[in-house]
Amino acid sequence: LHKNYVSFVASFLIMIFMLGSSIIFSLPGKDKEQLLVFHFNKESEIGLVNGRAANYFTASVLPDNNRSKQTISNFNTSSSITKTKETQLAEGLYQFKFVDKNWCWAIGGDLSKYELNKLNCDYLIISKDTRIKKIEDISTLKIIADGSNNYKTLNYLKKKMETTPQKLWITKEKGAFIYE
Repeated sequence: LHKNYVSFVASFLIMIFMLGSSIIFSLPGKDKEQLLVFHFNKESEIGLVNGRAANYFTASVLPDNNRSKQTISNFNTSSSITKTKETQLAEGLYQFKFVDKNWCWAIGGDLSKYELNKLNCDYLIISKDTRIKKIEDISTLKIIADGSNNYKTLNYLKKKMETTPQKLWITKEKGAFIYE
């Protein structure tokens, strides 16, 4: 009887410990930062999420894009974000830093006029059928092509990145790219 009682108490304490630790580890971190690259109906989106606040950058041709607003609203509802800011970007090349990594976002246009290796991009995001020559020579950790690119651009990227397919992420095929 004593032996069963001790094993029952030990099992009970281990179960309480495991339950408590799973609750602690499942709580969302207030300082957790995420970068999301996603698209909805060929509209490009980047979300920088820090705890319960999110900054969204959209590459939309429409001045008041209801699809982007609905996508952002749905994401916020599902992830308990309470503060949101949205910024619309025009065609061009944008650089920003996130978690000590250099990011470049190319929205449309022709990148052949830029010396991308000199920009020192760790991650390159390609949107709206940006034209890039010699993309296979660009030294990045990952090239992310979002859903605003057409099949011709995506096939070109796949062909050029055949030797290093792990460097290419296509959101139409693999879903949203999330960097934490």
